[in-house]
Amino acid sequence: QPVVPCRCCSAIPRHHWTGYPLRKPQYLDRSAELATVNLSLTERGPEAIGTPGWQPLQTARRALNALVQTLKLGVEAVIWFALFVLPLLAVPALVLWVVWRLTRRRRAQS
Repeated sequence: QPVVPCRCCSAIPRHHWTGYPLRKPQYLDRSAELATVNLSLTERGPEAIGTPGWQPLQTARRALNALVQTLKLGVEAVIWFALFVLPLLAVPALVLWVVWRLTRRRRAQS
């Protein structure tokens, strides 16, 4: 195989010393395909005034559904507070009340 110097340098490049043939990079093969731009223009008709397809009943239905979901969330929060938070607060409050009552009785006796 003949050794051809590169176009960028007039010397024989190193990749020719190993016996590899000089090949065109792969990206140059498809450069014409990648540079092509297809463009299509269409004429738009007049646009309607207002919003087509506006459905006030569907909007009202969504608003009522959101209200029901919010009320459900509020009821669930009250249930969690009554069954989870209050018992957690009641135990320390009961202990503090018993300690307060015992110290109050001792003060009254002395």
